[in-house]
Amino acid sequence: SVGGFTARGESLPAEHLPPDLTASAPQWFPCGYYVPEPACSVSFRYPAKDDGTVHALVPAGQRVECDADTAARLHLLAAAAEPLTTLQVTVYYEDGTATSESVAITTWDSPALGAAHTAWHAPYQHTLTGFASAPVYLHHYTIPLARDRKLVALEFAPAPSVRLLALTLEHPTP
Repeated sequence: SVGGFTARGESLPAEHLPPDLTASAPQWFPCGYYVPEPACSVSFRYPAKDDGTVHALVPAGQRVECDADTAARLHLLAAAAEPLTTLQVTVYYEDGTATSESVAITTWDSPALGAAHTAWHAPYQHTLTGFASAPVYLHHYTIPLARDRKLVALEFAPAPSVRLLALTLEHPTP
């Protein structure tokens, strides 16, 4: 998505998104960065903030190839532009099997609901005419994976209201 988080042109305040002035180069930032609640142990690498580049993936059937390796969980950094949005993620394994998970995605203007938790927030949003003092959020979702099978790809079914900013694979602990 380029230009706006919503169809109305509202957007996240990039000046509040990592990387910020505390980092000299792009790096991984912990879930819960700038959030007053306890953060979890997962980190995300946020997208670049330069103008004219895609900052979020709008799921439209994209397939993301993965190195064949085992993973315990898939962590998503996402929010929805519209309410009542579901994201379908299909996970493909090296042995030819696949699993599918449906995730209810909370809107960007609401704190996390259900199994999600708030990964980032800002006290305002950008609009076409300036700023609105309405808080915005990105949420952390976790999808369990088959630890004993090698992951080869992820596929995101069409979900035009979802904005996916980052994903992290968590490897199983020995």
